[in-house]
Amino acid sequence: MTTQERCTHLMTSLAVVSGGFDPLHPGHIRLIDDASLFGDVIVFLNSDEWLVRKKGACLMTFDDRKEVLMSMTSVSEVLEIDDTDGSVSSDLQDLRNTHKGDLYFCNGGDRSKGNVPEEESVKGVIFKYGVGGDYKIASSSTYLKDYIKAVTNTNPYVKKWGNYVILYESKNIKVKLLNIAPGQGISFQRHKKRNEFWVYKKGKLQLYYSDMEGEIKSAEDAEKAIRCNWEPGETMRINKNVWHMVGNTGDKVGQILEVQWGSKCSEDDIERLFSWNKRHKYIPTQVIE
Repeated sequence: MTTQERCTHLMTSLAVVSGGFDPLHPGHIRLIDDASLFGDVIVFLNSDEWLVRKKGACLMTFDDRKEVLMSMTSVSEVLEIDDTDGSVSSDLQDLRNTHKGDLYFCNGGDRSKGNVPEEESVKGVIFKYGVGGDYKIASSSTYLKDYIKAVTNTNPYVKKWGNYVILYESKNIKVKLLNIAPGQGISFQRHKKRNEFWVYKKGKLQLYYSDMEGEIKSAEDAEKAIRCNWEPGETMRINKNVWHMVGNTGDKVGQILEVQWGSKCSEDDIERLFSWNKRHKYIPTQVIE
């Protein structure tokens, strides 16, 4: 069923709000209630994958977030959208092309003219800012960080591939929990001053490594690396100077418990050759089961 087909029973004017709403907080409620003054409220609800890409994790699943939003009297529809490019432009344009009445795109106090990507790419939509208030009274990201800190006693470090938290740290030892987002991965890299021991906790992860210390000197030499199919519960020891890379080929967050030990356990002891998304250019498909 298309976005328009799900909205045919609604009034002439539609008011679209978008976001992860993870979790729903007072700022979201004010945004949605005030948006209803412009028309029937349609929520473009971002995917779990979008949340992981943006914040490193999600607290509530898409279905749970949708159920909570649908319980609000101000909400008419909650729709799953295509957010692979980080925006809702595609679905907003589809709705504009088919809806005959006024279409508003309502943004809260953390958005303003010039910093909304849909503004440039979608035509015929009335953009509203400061809906629900001209300032941001709460943040889902802050709630998420506070939750992770409460559980792990540390703040999450957000990366392009997901996030990690430090569970223990001393001069020569560090223990981290890596949360790798779907479709993302850690670069092909090595460390000169530390060893690592990985425990594969969950998800669908793929590991590349080379046990030929020092023989890979350029990205083109990476054909010497081996692709290893991993299973949850399995482990891997990665010695100093061994090239390695891991990524998430599944649709849920993957986790690795990483133990580092050596003369230096810091983020600047990393030599990188290429990113996870460029692996097929350099590494063949040989597999070690």
